[in-house]
Amino acid sequence: MPNIEVITVPGHAHPVQSAKWPQLARQFPEKVEDWAWGNWLFVGCFKHEGALLAEHIRAAVDRACPRNAYVVSSGGPMRQEFVGDLTEAEAYRDYAVEELGLDPSYPYLRLEMAARDSGENIFDTVGLMMDEPEIKADPSMLLRLRLTVCGWGFKETRYRLQAAALRVWLMAKGVLLAHDWFDYIGVNNPSTIPQGEAVLVKRLEQDLFLLGEEAKRKSRADHRAAYSALGCLLPDLVDLSSRAMRQ
Repeated sequence: MPNIEVITVPGHAHPVQSAKWPQLARQFPEKVEDWAWGNWLFVGCFKHEGALLAEHIRAAVDRACPRNAYVVSSGGPMRQEFVGDLTEAEAYRDYAVEELGLDPSYPYLRLEMAARDSGENIFDTVGLMMDEPEIKADPSMLLRLRLTVCGWGFKETRYRLQAAALRVWLMAKGVLLAHDWFDYIGVNNPSTIPQGEAVLVKRLEQDLFLLGEEAKRKSRADHRAAYSALGCLLPDLVDLSSRAMRQ
């Protein structure tokens, strides 16, 4: 049986067509200069990063479509003060359709519209796939799932740590993923790597879903229980790190 290939592009901004959002230019002229890329505004990106984020979207589409793989645009409504309820997933989809020529009726295009960070990009993509009718009918098909994330090169370590943790947790709940189920494509990097990334990776090595703080733990539990098919499997995830690192 062939693998079920899924290519996820995690949102890091809201690409919107400049002509459709003139009020942004009026309200936030100093920010718009940083966000501008061609005829688009990558709302929320750092200066000159719009072109780099566009490459993430292109990498996912170019990898998925020729092989009839799922392409998942992942990200929630992160910048409501600028773009209202538009999610990162919808904005990335719009860019792929209007700028890259992705057919909006492509049968394997999926939107994951709730994730707020890298851990949830992975978790919610798996939850989305568990809701696919054929997998819902036969959960053993998840053994054929192969997920590839296309994003910032400097985030690869954090994504691989969290993907390993998710696999171990799901195994403990009787949901099996293959040992090679996850891969990561570091498409590019910003001109300056955020200093906090090394600190974050250190934290992840101790607490792979950053659940050590009670507020964060409750936030994640509420998010998952409300959102995806994995909500029914919610355990206390605080001990996830130690189990994952022993594998």
